[in-house]
Amino acid sequence: ARAAEPARAAEPARAAEPARAAEPARAAVPARAAVPGLLAGVVEHYTLRRARAVASTLGEAPREELAQALALGAQRAEAAETLWHNGHASEALRLGLEALEDTLDAVPVFARGLGLTDHDPLRERALVLSARGMRPDAAAEVEGVLREARSVPLPTLDRDVTPAHTALFRRLTSAQHQSARAFALAVRTPRQLGATALGRVLRAVLAVAIVAGVAYVLTRTPEGVFIDASAVWADSDNFSADKVIDGRPDTMWLAPDGTEATLDVRISPGRTLHTVRLINGINLPHRDRGTQEYRVEVFAHGVAVRTLEGTLESTDAPVELNLGAPVEGVDHLRFTARSHHRVGAGLAELQFE
Repeated sequence: ARAAEPARAAEPARAAEPARAAEPARAAVPARAAVPGLLAGVVEHYTLRRARAVASTLGEAPREELAQALALGAQRAEAAETLWHNGHASEALRLGLEALEDTLDAVPVFARGLGLTDHDPLRERALVLSARGMRPDAAAEVEGVLREARSVPLPTLDRDVTPAHTALFRRLTSAQHQSARAFALAVRTPRQLGATALGRVLRAVLAVAIVAGVAYVLTRTPEGVFIDASAVWADSDNFSADKVIDGRPDTMWLAPDGTEATLDVRISPGRTLHTVRLINGINLPHRDRGTQEYRVEVFAHGVAVRTLEGTLESTDAPVELNLGAPVEGVDHLRFTARSHHRVGAGLAELQFE
């Protein structure tokens, strides 16, 4: 192993001086649209309009230099991570610093391509990173970790690596990743950026369509006639509520012994009704059940508009209930068996038209 030496010569000492605020964008950089920040970010994400304008200004040769610097930085960053996880921490630290420096070599290339050069490397780096959309606090962290890694002695042997070195390595890795992300779109051609923007729009449209479809399925009211019972004798499927709307008088719903019970019929979409027809469920051949006193409530658009009450005989002869004037938009019928013949209530059919 070589003696510990700085990975690169330190830049002119202005370490204590914070990076200056980015200067106003020069003519070569497209101006931001006068749109609130969040909306502007969303628009740029899906159109990449500014990124394409920058790509057109940058040109092919600088773009290739940028790609070379970023590729080398990514390669060394990956190698540094591999070394670190395999226990070669001292070498990983040096390689992590080199990875960050290689990535930041993109700064002067980008500056020359867009006319953002500055005689002060610190100011140029701050200006370019700001132009690439990096937040000021993130840019300050990149500058700070670069300065620290260049100024402190890095360990030669793995046994000399301390927790402070571990923290430094993590900061170097994070700074390299943030810097690489800042220049990621700069290496693409205007055509590639156009394809990327189109892909983002299509994915967003697809996501919206999926969400809308799921919401529709979850919230829509299914079409048809549906029925529920407050209770069923012995919870038996042979006497469940759906037997009342199956069109077969020989099947029936039976309520538990000796109880008042209700049936709720949901109709979707609502329709205009003139009559309701009832067939008592007397449980042939035993004739030991059936509804005696009943109430039928008619709901339109969720509001009760008719209530019909009466008595059914212990027979399976149909009983037709006239609603009087036709009722429009009926979406719910409720049948209540208020009393019963012999053991318990029942109903064979509830029909309507």
